[in-house]
This record gives sequence, structure tokens and C-alpha cells, in this order.
Amino acid sequence: MPVPAKLGAMYIHTLIGEGTGSIVYEAFDRVLGQPVAVKVMKARKDNLGKQDNLQEARSLLMLDHPNVVKVHAIDTRRGQPCIIMEVLRGGSL
Repeated sequence: MPVPAKLGAMYIHTLIGEGTGSIVYEAFDRVLGQPVAVKVMKARKDNLGKQDNLQEARSLLMLDHPNVVKVHAIDTRRGQPCIIMEVLRGGSL
């Protein structure tokens, strides 16, 4: 997705990083009124892969621990699962 872009109520303005399974952007969520990280799962050809991505998102949403990133919501955008979560500053792991 080209940056900047609008995705629902979010204005995506920065690419944070990209891995083999997802792309992470920094955005401003107008509903939450704060910056968020948007993890967009990359397209997978098999239906099982999409279900795995959604299960990962649901599992993260249920976690509440100070050492785990806080997930605000899960959604599907443009056919791909997305995880909307808090932005953490610092280096890459």
C-alpha cells in the first residue's frame, strides 16, 4: 500500500517494517484519537493461511500483560486481516 493512505478511520503515514508474513505501518486512528500500529497480513493463497492469521490476531487481542503489545482491534481490510495495536518506540527486535 502506498504511504500516505487512508484505511477506514486511520490515516497511514509511515511504513515501520516488513517481514515475510506482514507489513506494519504507523497511522493515526481518528476513532481512538491516537497513533497506532497497523499490522496488515500479507495475502496467502490458501484459506487455512487466512484462518491462521485471524487466529493470531484473536489470540493477541485476548492477552493483557505489560510485556506484550496492547491490541486495540482486529479487522479485515481489502480482504486481509489487520491488527490495530499500540505503537511502541524503540529499536527492532
